[in-house]
This record gives sequence, C-alpha cells and structure tokens, in this order.
Amino acid sequence: MAAVNPYQVNPYDYAAPPARIEVVVPHDSTEFATVCRAIYVGVGGHVAAVGLNGTAYLHKNVPSGSYIMGLFKRVNATNTTATDMLAVG
Repeated sequence: MAAVNPYQVNPYDYAAPPARIEVVVPHDSTEFATVCRAIYVGVGGHVAAVGLNGTAYLHKNVPSGSYIMGLFKRVNATNTTATDMLAVG
C-alpha cells in the first residue's frame, strides 16, 4: 500500500508540530503508513531514505540523536546501518 501524503493537500502542515510518530523498520519495499517529514536517528550510521519520487538518498554517517529533514515514504534496509529510528510526521 502506498504511503498517504497529507502534505500534498495542505503544505502548511509541514511546519506544524509533529502529529504522528512511527517506528522505522527498514525494508526495501514496504512503505510507511504516512509520509514523514523527518527521520530521527537514535543510533548513528548510514540511512537510505526514500523520497516521494522513489529515489533512495544515502545519508552517510548520520550522528546519533539527529534528524534527517525531508519528505520520505520509506527507509531501505539495503545500505542502512543506523538503528532506533523514528518517522516523524
């Protein structure tokens, strides 16, 4: 099932406080229930975050406790070494 994108209807929600948080389970085809606007990285490493266009963007050496900002629909298991991640919507 494709991720729902609430920011397509109301782009102003992008700047609002988080309304949803989903535990990230990296997978090469399973998308989040809802598009997220940031990924929180609990334990640092590489993150292969997939954008709305389906392209995986490899963020290398992301430090523990940081956020990757953007609109993402999935985190690929391939090339992802970071753990304890949250999708913030």
